[in-house]
Order: sequence, then structure tokens, then C-alpha cells
Amino acid sequence: VPAGLASIAKRHGKPLICLSGSLGRGYEVLYEHGITACYSICDTPMSLETAMSDGARLLEQAACAIGRTVLAWR
Repeated sequence: VPAGLASIAKRHGKPLICLSGSLGRGYEVLYEHGITACYSICDTPMSLETAMSDGARLLEQAACAIGRTVLAWR
């Protein structure tokens, strides 16, 4: 899915940021498909149970941090 979305974004000249629960071994190959950046939403080591139950908060927190960074570059 991320590679497919990257292909669409690349075709339209748009950057694409991937937010994931974790970044597994070999995730860097996504950069070859056109993904601009990859981030894990987990801000500290945590159990899968904790990550799943706090998923909405973690996703919002990571997205806000990335948004602040993008806005600072403008």
C-alpha cells in the first residue's frame, strides 16, 4: 500500500510521508518507490497492546509534529 500511494504521489509531483506504528527492517526500500519520509508513531518503547490502545493519540501527536515542521519551513 505505501509503495502504491508513493507511485500516485510521485506521478502528481507531491511528497508523501508514511506514518507507521513501527518501522521494520528494510523499510528504507520505500524511499526507492518515492516516499519522502517514514516515521514511527511510537515515541517510546512500548508493548503492542499499549501501542494499539494509544494509537489515535500517538498518530495525532506524530502528525502534529510533522505538520509543525512543514509549516516552519514555509
